[in-house]
Amino acid sequence: MRICTYNVRNLFLDDAANANADANADADTNTDADVEAAGRDPYYTKSPAEFRNLVKTIGRVNADVLCLQEVSTRASLEKLNAALERPLPHVGFLPGNSNRGIQLAMLSRYPLCLSSHAHLELTDEAGGSLTEYDTAADAAAGRTVPLRFQRDLLLGEIDAGPLGKLAIFNTHLKSKTNRPWRLLAADTIRAAECQAISRIIEDYLECHPQRATVLLGDFNDIRSSESLAPLFAMPFTDPLTDQLRGTGRNPSTYWPRRRMRIDHILLSPAAQACVRQGSARIHSGRQAKQASDHYPVSLELDMPSS
Repeated sequence: MRICTYNVRNLFLDDAANANADANADADTNTDADVEAAGRDPYYTKSPAEFRNLVKTIGRVNADVLCLQEVSTRASLEKLNAALERPLPHVGFLPGNSNRGIQLAMLSRYPLCLSSHAHLELTDEAGGSLTEYDTAADAAAGRTVPLRFQRDLLLGEIDAGPLGKLAIFNTHLKSKTNRPWRLLAADTIRAAECQAISRIIEDYLECHPQRATVLLGDFNDIRSSESLAPLFAMPFTDPLTDQLRGTGRNPSTYWPRRRMRIDHILLSPAAQACVRQGSARIHSGRQAKQASDHYPVSLELDMPSS
């Protein structure tokens, strides 16, 4: 079973602003003009050229479970899935808290049950409540709301039949950038998200101690950062880091910047026991650069028969 995490950047395919974009583009053409992601406005609508390259990149990865970040709607997700040469039969989308419409989603070849944590109120390290402005208008009026995940923590429980069950937590943590009207610093928000994720996974494993469990997604920070410490303090392994350590390499998963490996896959002991050695991979390349500002990251699990 190959699992993959992929920030597809601004999958706003059902946005009216995209209706006439690149209308006459040749579907089989990949030119340097298509490579626009690094310098474009962060709120742009994904172009048809980027979409074609996204479809081809996902096709090359050929994942059995594909965990996505920055998907706008279920309609966008279904359009992407339908364009794949091998569509995945199980489509999972739940809207989260993103105020610019970048949500989490999953596609799977196996039956999939999704759960959201978007409603959860986050706390500081001591357990104290945290509040934040929800919008610029709220900031101007001094109105605060309890802090929640900026997007979500999406739990996908995969039923692989005789191969057993797999739990995948898909996350997209707070970025390092922040709106000027924000009350809390970006690192403070991301740290609170990580503390909450650690507690949620700990509680989940208490209920399912033998279940192979995976945490993956766009962590928006490097492994050594203080804000990610609660995640890397969990008894989970990091197969990609282990695999790369012997080569002395630290490649990017966020390609506009060197050595920015911010997309991670972490495994519980039960999941680590299933890893196919050497299977962790960053799917880099020119076409992947034309699809998104992130590269897909995947690994393979040899799930034991139940």
